[in-house]
Amino acid sequence: MRNLVFVISLFVCWPALAQQGFGGVWTATLCAKGAQREAGECSTFVLELKEQDGKLCGSHMFATPGARRIDEGAAPSLTADIAEHVARGAIISNMGGRPVRVRVELQLDGRHLRWQRLDSPKGDYLLPRAASLSRSPKPTLLAPLFAQELRAACNYIFNLPTVRRDGPVPGSTGASAR
Repeated sequence: MRNLVFVISLFVCWPALAQQGFGGVWTATLCAKGAQREAGECSTFVLELKEQDGKLCGSHMFATPGARRIDEGAAPSLTADIAEHVARGAIISNMGGRPVRVRVELQLDGRHLRWQRLDSPKGDYLLPRAASLSRSPKPTLLAPLFAQELRAACNYIFNLPTVRRDGPVPGSTGASAR
């Protein structure tokens, strides 16, 4: 009987176990004090992330209430390196016609993804200073063509050779960084 309970528990929990890590769709609703979510008075923040071999790649979208202003980047707009459940990297905002590079940190915290903007460069962007995002049950929120474009761009990034100061990593095809 114990084995049957274990097998059923494993079957029920397997989707959650398989989705550990940064990969997936993460969403947050950010409301100013007193704003009503149901009335469309809140901003929406979405990250769609792919993870492989200690690298993170993805896209973002931030919309102000009523989608009056939208900040999103070309695929991929976010790249980072992962170590110890923390990803540090950069996100590129394409608002206002001039791309703005912003350093960010993402940290897995149980069932949430903690977002932290590490700097505030000059330029037009809507990226929040901090946010707590929840994993969406949906595998993608992107249109099929954009999801395919993101997947291809991330596969390219994941397959770039790692280069050290003294030359390429053994077994890679990368050029020397000297």
